[in-house]
Amino acid sequence: MTHSITLCCTKRVMRHFLNAFWVSGLALILTGCAFGVTNVKVDHSPLKPVEQRSGTVEIRPFTDVRKEDRQYIGTKRDGFGMPLGNIGIRNGQRVELLMTHFFEEALEQAGYTVKFRVNAERAQDDNAQIDAILEGEIEKFWMDLYMATWHDISIKVKLLSADGRKTLWERVISGGKANALWFGLPSEFAKVIQESLDVALNKAVQEFSSEEFYKAVNSGRSKTVPSPSGS
Repeated sequence: MTHSITLCCTKRVMRHFLNAFWVSGLALILTGCAFGVTNVKVDHSPLKPVEQRSGTVEIRPFTDVRKEDRQYIGTKRDGFGMPLGNIGIRNGQRVELLMTHFFEEALEQAGYTVKFRVNAERAQDDNAQIDAILEGEIEKFWMDLYMATWHDISIKVKLLSADGRKTLWERVISGGKANALWFGLPSEFAKVIQESLDVALNKAVQEFSSEEFYKAVNSGRSKTVPSPSGS
């Protein structure tokens, strides 16, 4: 009798141990079995075609004003929702430079000629070579997960006159996506980020192709009206 009770208790202990082992193992699987930083590729799909516009827009490096730790773009969690580490961008790329480049592509997709300037300092004569200036502030670019993975983007973009003194147009371009989380692999993180970017960048292309934005670009550079002959 004592032997049977002991055997029964042993089986229960083993069962609880195996269940705990399985849950812990599943938690590790759901986070890619990795602590620390997981670096992923950040890219977007081909942008959708839109009505073509014309004009020359200078784009300046976007500013990262996110509240989160700016060296990362997301948080990794275990199966219980506890943070295990962060998501970074592959090859040490900075989110502000990537977003500047992606919005440059969005402008080009809408038909504009784009010039990139590292800083705001320029010779005054350079103003004649552009119609307007685009600046951006990255307010949100973050991925998180718990039984699902999601990513959100919010970027405030502003179009300035060629001399940078007047705001001609302003928008907040946002995007987001959520997917089921299967194995917590880096490819799953990259996929949801790409799909979120696709939403935001195609919104940007639509905005840049709009009549409102086009008129703002063309109003950005003051035109010299020739004097009537003989005056």
